Amino acid sequence: MFLDSIPFDGSEGRPPLEVPVGQGMVIPGWDEAISYMSVGTKASLIVPYRLAYGARGYRPVIPPYTTLLFELEIVKLDKMPAQDPSMMPPGGAQQGQPPQGSQPQQPKK
Repeated sequence: MFLDSIPFDGSEGRPPLEVPVGQGMVIPGWDEAISYMSVGTKASLIVPYRLAYGARGYRPVIPPYTTLLFELEIVKLDKMPAQDPSMMPPGGAQQGQPPQGSQPQQPKK
């Protein structure tokens, strides 16, 4: 929905939406948020325009530069097939892991 609570789409009364995550098939804000969620998690996402539909928008429904609000609930997660190693970043770093060779930050005393 838009930040003024006007819905532009919704899934109420419909079966759960199945989306491939982490493959660029949904807006970047969803890819990022869902990667931190687990089954049973509910979240309200405020997705800034640059992680939603950007400067182009999604005409005629979503104007350019529009920040969006989503209510998500993860009801099921399917295991993703193993990634092709040629598609992984150098060093094979997975999302949420520090880059290879980086040191964790120590808390300041």
